[in-house]
Amino acid sequence: MNTMKKLAAISLVTAALAAPADLTASARPARATGLPAAAKGCVPAMIDNFMTGAYRSPDLTTGSVTNTESGAMLGGRRTTRFQVAGNPFGFPSTAVVAPGDKSLLAVSSGYKGPTALAVFYGLRSEAHPEVLRADLSCFKRFEVNFVANDLPLNINVEVKSASSPTVYQCGVNTEAGQTNGFRLEFPFDCFVTNDPAHPPVDWTRIDRVLLLIQSASAMAANDYAINFFRLAS
Repeated sequence: MNTMKKLAAISLVTAALAAPADLTASARPARATGLPAAAKGCVPAMIDNFMTGAYRSPDLTTGSVTNTESGAMLGGRRTTRFQVAGNPFGFPSTAVVAPGDKSLLAVSSGYKGPTALAVFYGLRSEAHPEVLRADLSCFKRFEVNFVANDLPLNINVEVKSASSPTVYQCGVNTEAGQTNGFRLEFPFDCFVTNDPAHPPVDWTRIDRVLLLIQSASAMAANDYAINFFRLAS
């Protein structure tokens, strides 16, 4: 796994949302998720299995749309920001959270339409933080399980820790044509910040988690689906 520096698309996706300093200043306790408690006071291992909080974005040809869904996920809310930029042919792209027996978070992209999907845990709504104060110290990594993916993707997990005003991230690029499912791991020791002077992540106090999935292909017309985002030991 290669740690990725923050890409331009990350800045585009997150620019309209609250800055890290604002998140800390507006600290609020996390809502109960209804999931069983983990050992040592840690949060439950399942961050989101997309079985609650149904959502379908508008069909986008350009620009972005943000929505907040409530349910049994980390902090009780997920805020999704879906973006399409530089779409030369104007074909629409859509992001969907589809609960049910085969619950999924899926993206369908138009021909040569580059998309970026940011999924936040620790926001009450766009630009309104609800700091998690989540203890993740029982775990050693994040896991994202893909049902399928047709073209290369760049995937980052980003955390905001109480130990620093900056954010820490770990990222990886996927291969194309993975139609039989696969799982990506983001070990805690992979997480770095662009400023080496900042202290290590304080995994006992995580205030925000971001899963960012974006095109990493010249074709840019990514179709993919994931069915859970979780923590693991």
